[in-house]
Amino acid sequence: ESIVAELRADPRVRRVIGRLETQGRLPNRTGFLSSGATLIGIDRATDDQVDQLRLVAGKWFSDATGDVAVLDEGAVEALHTKLGGEIHFPSLHGDLDLKVVGIIHKPSIVAGHILTVYVPLRTLQQWLYPKNPGVVSQVMINLKVGQDVKTFVADWQKTGQTILPDSEP
Repeated sequence: ESIVAELRADPRVRRVIGRLETQGRLPNRTGFLSSGATLIGIDRATDDQVDQLRLVAGKWFSDATGDVAVLDEGAVEALHTKLGGEIHFPSLHGDLDLKVVGIIHKPSIVAGHILTVYVPLRTLQQWLYPKNPGVVSQVMINLKVGQDVKTFVADWQKTGQTILPDSEP
């Protein structure tokens, strides 16, 4: 998240969104679903990308913390849950129990194959990385109009090598 903060301070940047994504095994009544789900940690204060998704029931959570989730329709069906229901993710760090507060539409062609669970960013960070909870795995950047993308990328590749010397550009 420190890199997200540095990117936000760059005068060429209009918006930066940091997310944490991971794969989770979804338990159901008979064990675990073979496909699992993608858990996406978002901070609604800075992440408006999810506003493009059609909410069919409930609402989005408003904080970066809380034991709540928004599921896509495929995940709701696979887990045999509903709005107000509970879902459970076991892990070595402890269990993550979440209340379903919203359901989003997903086209039926992919609904059963790609299951998505949106979770408050801080909640997912604390569950996955209790000793280093500031981790994000994806950063989306929008530059201000008129900014040169190639120059921006070249500058940040240099900066990235000083911040993360073991990473690839």
